[in-house]
Amino acid sequence: MKTHMPALSCLTKKMRTAAWFFGIMALSLTTIAQTPRDFAIDLRATVSDTAPCITLSWSLRQANKIASQKLHRRLKNASGMPWELQATLASNATTYADSSAVPGIEYEYWLQRSFAGLSPSPAVGYLSAGVKVPEVHQRGTLLLVVDDTLAAPLAPEIAQLTADLAADGWTVQSLLAPRAGTPAAVKALIQSAYNADPEQVKMVYLLGHVPVPYSGNIGPDGHSNHVGAWPADGYYADMDGIWTDASVSNTSASRPANVNIPGDGKFDQSYLPSATELMVGRVDLHSMTKAPSTAATELLLLRRYLRKAHDYRHKQGAYAAIPRRSLIRDGFGYFRGEAFAIAGWSWAFTTVGQDIDVAPSGQWFADAYAGGKDYLVAYGNGGGSYESASTIGTTTDFGLYPSRAVFTSLFGSYFGDWDADNVLLRAPLAGNATGDSLGLTCF
Repeated sequence: MKTHMPALSCLTKKMRTAAWFFGIMALSLTTIAQTPRDFAIDLRATVSDTAPCITLSWSLRQANKIASQKLHRRLKNASGMPWELQATLASNATTYADSSAVPGIEYEYWLQRSFAGLSPSPAVGYLSAGVKVPEVHQRGTLLLVVDDTLAAPLAPEIAQLTADLAADGWTVQSLLAPRAGTPAAVKALIQSAYNADPEQVKMVYLLGHVPVPYSGNIGPDGHSNHVGAWPADGYYADMDGIWTDASVSNTSASRPANVNIPGDGKFDQSYLPSATELMVGRVDLHSMTKAPSTAATELLLLRRYLRKAHDYRHKQGAYAAIPRRSLIRDGFGYFRGEAFAIAGWSWAFTTVGQDIDVAPSGQWFADAYAGGKDYLVAYGNGGGSYESASTIGTTTDFGLYPSRAVFTSLFGSYFGDWDADNVLLRAPLAGNATGDSLGLTCF
């Protein structure tokens, strides 16, 4: 025993020294480690009827590494207008009073923060602000493109949707799209309506399983088993780009819909061939049998969705008192500088503000988060499959439990390939069996 004690004591001493060293190193790393939150600036505005009408403020993150801060401004909705440098600010500045802003005009602000020795750089903040900005009563023409198999059974809900859109300032023009048709045939309907009034047609709203365009030879999430054509509703938003079906030939994808060969009706372009003229969105709940269940038909899900959309627009029912609060679940973290959740933090700051809950792993559906609290905005990311996101949950979970977030964004592998059966990206719209989920959008 005595012959081993000195050796044991020496080893213990070395272990303590090592533990102290690594503890200090960990503490040091903790104080300087960057997170996705560091690269989204919480830009906010206070307004006044008298000059300065708009005063911006923000907080500092990684303050000792900030090299510069620049504020840019332009008029809101001024097509093609460049950003103008408004001010070059001190690296420790946290406020700016815009003395040249005037009532009745809405401005966009972009704060650009560059770092020294920190990546990614720059960090950015964005918002729009104005004082006594006039209400918009005429937004232009919206093309409501309805799956022809759903037009009759959803007639009352479609009539209500049309009235709600009109009340929001849209002139609604309805188009019937053949569910069994081709994207090219649907595009021809949209193109014809646009050509008849290009100055006023602004948006395409796809309702139901309107034929889904596929395009490209892509696998942006890095998984080889679905490289090929992906869903591309941007095709319906582009009125003058050239879309071809002649050059891509890739049969490697495991999901047949992603296979892309010449002449198959799927396009070659991996990027939009030109700037889009129209906004586009889709409500499509086909083949969602796990959220909430096989008993919930596509028709039932769409009918329920449209009723919820009506309640939200009229601030009634479950949507009567939604707080301006966001939820973020970041399953990736800094991730070698890719820091995917920058998008979530930026979105939350710009659209909602400072009231943000950060959910631990596996707690999205907990009572303390989206299972029991209402959120205007929710963002989550994690390693994905068609039906799951690690640290968040699965399509089945969205079908079983409430997700009380109105506008949702999910980031992970396979999500962009959203036309698959029971895909996670559409699960927040389908909701749960008891109907107390609030999801109206997911992107």
